[in-house]
Amino acid sequence: VHRWTKEVKKQFTTDWLQWASEQNKPLYAMPFIDNLKMDKWVAMCGFKLFEMHQCTDGVIRKLYRWSK
Repeated sequence: VHRWTKEVKKQFTTDWLQWASEQNKPLYAMPFIDNLKMDKWVAMCGFKLFEMHQCTDGVIRKLYRWSK
């Protein structure tokens, strides 16, 4: 996305929720960036914090889960 606008956000949210709802299993996300913008993005997409997961590099990261 070159420019994030209200219209782009609305279309993205509509497309994302349609696609995610068509999946027949939970979806997971583990962003390597942990900041306020990422918190807003995972919330906007409907992800919920699933666990604090220790990765193979030893770093503990937030693991998010989305389900119907």
